[in-house]
Amino acid sequence: MKSIIKTLCGIIFFVLLIFIISCQKSNYINDMKPLIDAYVKVWNTGDVDSLDQLTVPLFELRMPPKFTAVIGRDSLKKEILETRKTYPDFFITIEDELIKCNNGLAASWTITATNTGPGSFPPTGRQVTSHGFSVITFSEGKISGEWIAYSDLDWITQLEFTVAPPQNIGQ
Repeated sequence: MKSIIKTLCGIIFFVLLIFIISCQKSNYINDMKPLIDAYVKVWNTGDVDSLDQLTVPLFELRMPPKFTAVIGRDSLKKEILETRKTYPDFFITIEDELIKCNNGLAASWTITATNTGPGSFPPTGRQVTSHGFSVITFSEGKISGEWIAYSDLDWITQLEFTVAPPQNIGQ
């Protein structure tokens, strides 16, 4: 389990390092900030209708634990609506300045949410606060993808779930 977590942390660190090395502050940030603000508003409100104007049709979303691409604007809409069903008060706050990285931006954020609805976990009524970052990419003046990174282990422990090692280790 520890080696998997170390490997995922290594991958996340490597991706972030590549973007930071190639990053620079730019007026590009000013051009894309309204697009990012509108995208964050969709996550914060669940009003997915504006995604048609904000994103490309083949939007790619990647997030823990597997970072497998969820492809398509409709898949993004479904992910947002499912998240908001499980966490009706889900709210993202951008913490740090956006930084330009070739065709994307990196931003750190904080999410607060309360697990009160049905979803991949049973409702606990517990609130979570998670810090993480996103690398958001652009194509043709729209958002084309997002890589989301945060500690899903921290998330589930705040919900008061536990993680136990396999019973048959070393046998």
